[in-house]
Amino acid sequence: VGTPLRDYEDPSSYTESFWRLFNYINGSNVDQAKINMTVPVIYLFFMDVPTLKITSSYMYFYLPAAFQGAPPQPTGEDVKLTTFAKQYVYSRAMGGNSPSKEQWRKNFEDLYQAMLMDGIVPDVSCFATAGYTRPYFGRQRQEAMYFAPIKV
Repeated sequence: VGTPLRDYEDPSSYTESFWRLFNYINGSNVDQAKINMTVPVIYLFFMDVPTLKITSSYMYFYLPAAFQGAPPQPTGEDVKLTTFAKQYVYSRAMGGNSPSKEQWRKNFEDLYQAMLMDGIVPDVSCFATAGYTRPYFGRQRQEAMYFAPIKV
């Protein structure tokens, strides 16, 4: 289940998006179903490659297996069910708490270069990050970033 991030550079946008999705799993759906929170929380970003500007971004909660066949429809504003096609992605894990923009950029650049060294051209028009632990979990926090290869 997903919702837009209104401004990916504004921390309050992440909070707003989180609460829209949390309300969905807490019963703001047609079945009023309570759904356990799962990991990862995924952030998807779309970029205009020539300008390197992010054009849109979204936050997603992964639904547990019990709800994947027939998830309840959301009743909240800007909350949509989304199914992603099966795909292969390349990832790079990083730890720490609340990485800076520079840390994210460096890790994405390292992932990009590693893919190129393996002869794989990343599709940089869409990329994702994922959080696997609760926010502010300290040094044990686990984050990852993803690129999909360009389909030839």
